[in-house]
Amino acid sequence: MASRDTWAHLQAEAKRIPGVMLLPADQTPVVAARFAAAFVAVPEDRWWWNALRNDVPTATHVYGDSDALTLVGGWLPRQQRFILLVTDEEPTPAGAVSGSVADLATLIRETWHFEYVITDGDATFGIFDTHHNVLIRVGTLPS
Repeated sequence: MASRDTWAHLQAEAKRIPGVMLLPADQTPVVAARFAAAFVAVPEDRWWWNALRNDVPTATHVYGDSDALTLVGGWLPRQQRFILLVTDEEPTPAGAVSGSVADLATLIRETWHFEYVITDGDATFGIFDTHHNVLIRVGTLPS
C-alpha cells in the first residue's frame, strides 16, 4: 500500500524534527472520523478532497510550481499546533502527526510527495494538498 510506505517514511522523518509529535495510533481514526463527519460526503472515497459535502465552505488554490507550504503558512497561526493526516492514495489515513505549521512544513518538505490534509483536533477546517498541485480549503480557518 502506497500510504503505508509513505507513513513509515514519514514516521522516520518526524523523529528528526523536535516540534513534530506522532499521534498515538488509536487517535488517528478518531481525528479522521471527526474530520470526515464534518466535511466528507463519501468517507470511502479514495480522495476525500474529491468527495466533500456540498454544504461546507470550500476554496481552491492552484499553486502549480509554487510552494504550497508558503501559502499554507500564511493562512494558519504560527504558534498553534495542527494535525497532519497522511491520506495519500487511501480513503483511511495511514497515520497522523501534530506540530506547528512551520514544523509540519519542514516534515512535508523532507519527504517525498504525498497527499495530506491539515486540520485541528476539533476538525473546524481542513487544507488538502492534491496530486494536481491544488490546495483545497474547507471549513473556517483559525485566526
